[in-house]
Amino acid sequence: MTTANHVCIDIGNTNIHVGIFDDLKLIESLHFSTSKFLLGCSFFQYIPQKLPVSYCSVVPAAESILLKEMPKGTSFFRLNFSNCGIPISYPNPDEIGPDRLANSISAFVSSSIFSIVVDVGTATTFDIVNKDEGYKGGVIAPGPQGYLDFLHQNTALLPEISFPENLTTQDKIGKSTKEAMILGVQLGYHSMVSGIIDSIIEDFPQGAPPPTLFLVGGASTLLKSLSFEIRPNFTLEGLAIASRKFFVG
Repeated sequence: MTTANHVCIDIGNTNIHVGIFDDLKLIESLHFSTSKFLLGCSFFQYIPQKLPVSYCSVVPAAESILLKEMPKGTSFFRLNFSNCGIPISYPNPDEIGPDRLANSISAFVSSSIFSIVVDVGTATTFDIVNKDEGYKGGVIAPGPQGYLDFLHQNTALLPEISFPENLTTQDKIGKSTKEAMILGVQLGYHSMVSGIIDSIIEDFPQGAPPPTLFLVGGASTLLKSLSFEIRPNFTLEGLAIASRKFFVG
């Protein structure tokens, strides 16, 4: 029988992703809105009590709530560059986001010699990992929603809208302001991502093996023509790998 013995928590700007693990086997995953968590949503009732917790966070206020509200005596593992367990060939490792480190851990333990991890969230991050040097660095660009937020926040008349989770339209010409804004992302986002990936690959030595492309987060409908391995739980899996030695020894 599978028994939960470990909880992994990825605190992002938009969402909090929770994984309940039996060692390295993911039993269950849960999603919560970060903004609602900050306002006091009923988060902790869904988290198994008295289990070790490993986490990465890019939202300090949410991290403070997590540490304060978890039961007294909970063992915590906070992922950072010094305990991630993989090589880092990067001049300022303390600048690497812990979620990007978690993704890179998962990529490093894969069978791939050379990997590019694309994580689509509030930002779109591209992280480059290989077997010899570990984490090499990456690229940061806006996420799909970020484009829409920029247009609303920096213009007088463009509305505030959310990018639809299930985009089905095949139209190429918007018939309303909202449609035109969404199409701007739909038609441009794929080109941006594929262009960045092509540039990264061109920078590697001639004859280098083709990279494995891992896609984390959303936007799979926007990037469906690229040959990604879609790994929605990649960040949680990296947390579980990194914290295993800390908790198990």
